[in-house]
Amino acid sequence: MLISPEEAKRQCRLELDDATEDDHLGLLIAAAITQIENDINKQLIPADQEPAVSSEVSITQQLTPTLRMAALMLISHWYTNREAVVTGTIATTLPLAYASLINPYRDLAVG
Repeated sequence: MLISPEEAKRQCRLELDDATEDDHLGLLIAAAITQIENDINKQLIPADQEPAVSSEVSITQQLTPTLRMAALMLISHWYTNREAVVTGTIATTLPLAYASLINPYRDLAVG
């Protein structure tokens, strides 16, 4: 697992010994990894694994500390905001947040 449940719990400010949210956190971890992979057009691999390259194009990306932070930000955001729409609030994106973290890793498809 690229992001451990303990990392997710710390990011969400949950007690490490409380297992009541473990299943939900597992779903959030998988969703965050998938979201990043879709956004950068590469499969994420552990930081200690060598990236795969095909025809001079990287098809895998190591989970760098920056991408780890992006995943943790998504996990904690989705944990806090469990609905697709939040009413009665003014929402804005945070400058230098998720998009800024993943943009350098994006492999834009040409076609």
